[in-house]
Amino acid sequence: MNMVNIHEHINTLNSISKEDLAGHQFYTANLSALFTNVNIEMCIANILDLAHKHWHEINTLGLKLIDLKDLLEVGLYNAFFTFNQRLYWQVQGVFMGYCPSPPAAIIRLARCEMNSLY
Repeated sequence: MNMVNIHEHINTLNSISKEDLAGHQFYTANLSALFTNVNIEMCIANILDLAHKHWHEINTLGLKLIDLKDLLEVGLYNAFFTFNQRLYWQVQGVFMGYCPSPPAAIIRLARCEMNSLY
């Protein structure tokens, strides 16, 4: 199966019955353009769910969960980059040059995998 993005993958997996999935070990996927296919809203929601679940284990430096949400929204929704001396605003997916983007994409992909396979 070839897929365009994770959403197509999730829809395909959701259409397969648990009986038909029984005995299957794994799915493979080409993750090119992963960052631009990560839904920011869902990404933030998944990070907040994970943070809430482990809040008592995290040194939050006095931040509240709403503060984390605000920080993620400002950073992930305001990604700008330059190309050929022109400034662009990235409007889809997470920005690869932003330090929280890789773990954010990993958390989002892990949640997708958990929802589709378990």
